[in-house]
Amino acid sequence: MEKLSEIKPPLEDKSQYLRELASNFKKGQVFQVALELDIFTQLKTPRTAETLSKVIGTAPEITGRFLDVLTALGLLDKMDGTYTTSPELYPFLSPEEPYYSKQLLLGDEEWENWLALKQLLKTGGLRQKEGDEYQYPYEEELMEQIARTSLLGRLQKTLKAICAFPEFKTARSLIDLGGGHGLFGIGLAQENPELEVTIFDRPGIAGLSRTYIKKYGMEARVRAVEGDYVTDELGTGFDLALELCSFEGNLAQARQFYRNVYSALGPGGLFIIQTFELDADRTGPVLPLLHDLYKKMASRNMYIMDTGEITGLLKDSGFENEKVLNFSETGLCSQLVVVRKGKKQSTVRD
Repeated sequence: MEKLSEIKPPLEDKSQYLRELASNFKKGQVFQVALELDIFTQLKTPRTAETLSKVIGTAPEITGRFLDVLTALGLLDKMDGTYTTSPELYPFLSPEEPYYSKQLLLGDEEWENWLALKQLLKTGGLRQKEGDEYQYPYEEELMEQIARTSLLGRLQKTLKAICAFPEFKTARSLIDLGGGHGLFGIGLAQENPELEVTIFDRPGIAGLSRTYIKKYGMEARVRAVEGDYVTDELGTGFDLALELCSFEGNLAQARQFYRNVYSALGPGGLFIIQTFELDADRTGPVLPLLHDLYKKMASRNMYIMDTGEITGLLKDSGFENEKVLNFSETGLCSQLVVVRKGKKQSTVRD
C-alpha cells in the first residue's frame, strides 16, 4: 500500500483562492460599515475598543473583533490594545479630509442592487421608464474632489504624455471635451504659450472650470463653454481634441460623439482619449468589468468599450489609428488612445 506521505496530489489545490474570493464580500461589508460609522475619523487618535464602542454605540466585545479585522486589512494600526487609523490612509478615509471620496461609501440604491444581483441577472437589470436616461451627478463638490485627486499623479503623467507628441508643440487650439474642473486644459496651456484652450462641458460645470481658470491666471487663453459634446456644435479647426474619462454613453452615442469630434478637428488634428482598458475578449481587468456590470444592472445608458471597439468606431468615424499608451498605474482610466484626422476628408461608414 502506498504511503500517504508519498501520494502525489492529483491536482493543484485552488480552494484557498476560492475561499479568498468568497471572503471579499465579507471584507467589503466590514469596510462599508466602518465608513458608515465613521470609525476612521473616530480613530484618528488611539482608542481602545471599549472606548470607541461607547462613542459609536456598539457592544465592546464584538467591536474589538471588528477592529481586529480592520487591522488585518491594513486599515488600522494596533498597539497595546489601542487602535488608530493608518496615517497614510487617513486622508482618504475620513470625510473631514480633502481627499476623501464619497464614492467609497456605497449608497443605499447601489448596495441594494448588488444584493439583488441574482434577481437582476434574471430580469436583465432594473426597469427604467422610457426616456428616463441616467446622467452621472457631477456636483461641484464631487468635481472639486476629482480635481484634488487628479493632482496625486494622474494629471501630471497625462500632461507629460500629451506634451511629448510633436503635434502638441505646434498646436494652436485645443478642445477639452468633458473637461470638468479644467486642470488638464489649463496645464496644457501652461506648457504651450501659443495654445488657446476651450473647456467644453455640461451646463453647471463650466462655472467650476472658470473658477480654476481664474485661480491659475489663464483667462486670456483658456475659456469654458457649456454644451453636450455628443450632439452640440463644438466649433471647427481645432488642432487637438481631448476626452479624458468623461464619456458615459452607449455604442450609438460613441459613434455620434466621435463623428462630432472629427468635424471639429482640422486636417491632421489629433484626438486623444483616456479611457478604461479592457481585454479584447472582455475577461479583464476586473474593476472596469465590475463597473460595466453595475451600469447594466442599474439599467444605466452606458457601455464600457474594449480597445478594439473604441478604435473600430474611431476608424468608422474617419480617423486614422495612431497608438495606444498604457496608463495602468493611474487607476481605472488606464490607457490613452490616440488617433488622427487625415489630411484628406474621409468618408465615414454607417
